[in-house]
Amino acid sequence: MNMNSPSTSQTARTDLLEQYRGYGKTCFVLGASGESGKALVRELVRLKPFERIVLIGRRKLDYQDYELQALEQRIINFDRLDSHKADFDGFDVGYCCLGTTREKAGSAEEYFKIDHDYVLGAAKLAKEGGAEHFHVISAMGASETSWIPYLAIKGRTDREIAQLNFDRASIYRIGALIVDRVESRPLEIVAMYMMKPFALLTPTLVTTPVEILAKAMVMNTVQDQPSGAEDGSHHKSNSAVLNKTSFILGARWESGKALLKELVKLQPFERIVLIGRRKLEYEDEELQKLEQRVINFDEIEKHKADFEGFDVGYCCLGTTRGKAGVEGFFKIEHDYVLGSAKLAKEGGTKHFHLVSSKGVNEHSWFLYGATKGRTDREVSELGFERASIYRPAVLMVDRVERRLFEKVVIWLLKPMQYIAPSFITTPIETLAKAMLINTVQAQPPVQRSWRLRSWWNQAATDYYGFLVMRSERSERSISYSALLVAGLMSGLAQRVRMGTCTVRVGEDDALCV
Repeated sequence: MNMNSPSTSQTARTDLLEQYRGYGKTCFVLGASGESGKALVRELVRLKPFERIVLIGRRKLDYQDYELQALEQRIINFDRLDSHKADFDGFDVGYCCLGTTREKAGSAEEYFKIDHDYVLGAAKLAKEGGAEHFHVISAMGASETSWIPYLAIKGRTDREIAQLNFDRASIYRIGALIVDRVESRPLEIVAMYMMKPFALLTPTLVTTPVEILAKAMVMNTVQDQPSGAEDGSHHKSNSAVLNKTSFILGARWESGKALLKELVKLQPFERIVLIGRRKLEYEDEELQKLEQRVINFDEIEKHKADFEGFDVGYCCLGTTRGKAGVEGFFKIEHDYVLGSAKLAKEGGTKHFHLVSSKGVNEHSWFLYGATKGRTDREVSELGFERASIYRPAVLMVDRVERRLFEKVVIWLLKPMQYIAPSFITTPIETLAKAMLINTVQAQPPVQRSWRLRSWWNQAATDYYGFLVMRSERSERSISYSALLVAGLMSGLAQRVRMGTCTVRVGEDDALCV
């Protein structure tokens, strides 16, 4: 694609910005003195999605730029947040970029106070003040059951914010932030230097450029558009998708099996149809009742009728290079997926789900990452009302088929699963539940999957309510080796500013760690 010509997705983002500006909304930013806060403020000032931007912090910030000087600033005492309720009143959107390190905080108690008490306290005041959408920067692998204090505190904070019941709560769990800091953090500088190769090979696997994070936060905000109802209000109901139908591609694969099990258990659809190249045999009576349609993926254009009339489509197709060969891998991971998505779009499907992998990028040197990245982009450009692309980590699953190397890698990753459950691993059941929760979340009908480009990478960001799943389900030995090395390196970087990871989303509006 010509980088100088506007793409469909770029035009769509411009339209979203224009539309959002017309609502005259206001926002506040906490932590504007930090690197992520600085990048966010620059992006907000550049794109101007809000009528008013207010910076809230413990001291006034000095700017040389005229537009930044014009911003309103409110000085508060975070240790006495209750006395600052008025400072949080009347905002539509709140951004929280607060964060520190244990070394800088001085003690474990002070560190907890900043990364938990201040963040949660501010979120509560924002909710009481009327904020509908709250954004907070967390960290990849955050889990309150983690043995690492950094991840445990982040995980607890994420959960408690998710429970405040904002209309939308977006929690960004990013990789190690690639940023040139003003303050000196020697260990972080060393870690960032060591991670440079990963930023080039797989740009979003364990690293996140701070500019990409800022753009993601802004675009996630403006995608929060009215749903087109006559009264212009948002649909906030989380009820099941009553009287709707869905199809599943790849129901015989592990992710498809887990998804099907969850759908049958919770029954959010009036009808579920399995589409595949052969009929599946089930012992369970409920599964036996499901309608199955057998198609030839190599002649998929002949099967238009099989994709017509569905509201939601799930694609869990996948293979390995070792199993299919280079040409076969591309055909299955790209041609079959994209062909099915096109027929689904033509057939009236509004919401299309695709299981991808963390760190994929069409400019990657690896076949797996490049193919997945290209497929993700092309699916997102088909113009579905909602396109959800899931990028989970290494899927923790007991496969029926024998994959000896994968079993060894899964066994080696078991300790990491307990230390940081969602850092480089994702239980298959978690992925399935995430897909279902994301489906029933009543989101505005705009395309949710989008890409941000820069000269050296195409960062994929999918933020959904409480649910942005980013990780890598690599099935090639070389990629698994890279994951193991990345895991060790990232562990080193945790005590520095390991970014944070996820979105519990508004764009990720489904709590799923």
